[in-house]
Parts: sequence; C-alpha cells; structure tokens
Amino acid sequence: IKGITRHIQSYWKQHGKSEKLLISFHGLPKRSLQEGDPYFCMCHKTTRLLTQALNLGPESYDMVFQSRLGPFPWLGPYTEDTIVKLAKSGHKKLDVVAPGFSVDCLETVDEIAREYQELFQEHGGESLRYIPAMNASIEAVDCFKALILEHLSGQPRYID
Repeated sequence: IKGITRHIQSYWKQHGKSEKLLISFHGLPKRSLQEGDPYFCMCHKTTRLLTQALNLGPESYDMVFQSRLGPFPWLGPYTEDTIVKLAKSGHKKLDVVAPGFSVDCLETVDEIAREYQELFQEHGGESLRYIPAMNASIEAVDCFKALILEHLSGQPRYID
C-alpha cells in the first residue's frame, strides 16, 4: 500500500491529478467469489487502504474490474461501463491505476491506455491516463526490499 501510494503521488506530482481515479483490478468470473475465493474481498481491502493513504473521499474514486472473457457474469462493476457512465455525466479527465500488477503487461497497457481512452473519448471524455505499474521505480524497489527483509526475519506481516 505504501509503495503504490507513493507511486501514484509521484505520478500526480509530475502529471497533475485528474477529476477521478479508477482503481481497476483484473476481473474474475463471479462464480470464483461464490466458491469462496477471497480475491474480491482483497480488492475491496486494497481499495480501502489505498484511498485512505491517498486521502481520497468516496466521490474521488471508483473501484472497477477489467478484462472479461466469455458469456458468464464477472465481478463488477465493469471498467468499461463505469468509463462510459463517467464520460456521459461530464467527467473530462480520468486516471486509471491497476494496483494488482507490480509490473506492466501488454494486455493491461493496451486495454487501459488505448481501448479505454478511445471508449472514454467516444462518449464525451477528453483524457484517460493510465498510471503505469510500479515496474522498476524506486517505490517498487523499496517495496520489494521491505517484503524480502520482512520474510527473511521470520515475522512476515500480511496486513498491508
């Protein structure tokens, strides 16, 4: 949480902050939740901790799910539907972050940075910016260093 928070703050310091932050997680079929998979709850916890650390009020962000495949229901709300709704309601600038990824993957970058930007503009929005994953940033190095040292100490924490 500390690492991604610093990373987002660094991005905003360099590029400015948009009207709203979409916190987008990779989707899973709804049946995974119904079968007991804790992923959905972990996404909510990550969103709560991240938005608290960023000091964002509920009007400043939305948690969404991307990358659906197949005809069955997936976890929601869907990123695409939220982007269209926000564009149609007058939002002009959105930032999107995918905190489930520590490094960028081509699918996510293309889906968010290209497809969602086009979708947002088609419905009246102007600028949808993808905040890249931490990748090789100093925040990532610090985060992984802390995790490694914690686990080497024999006292790993799983809270944040």
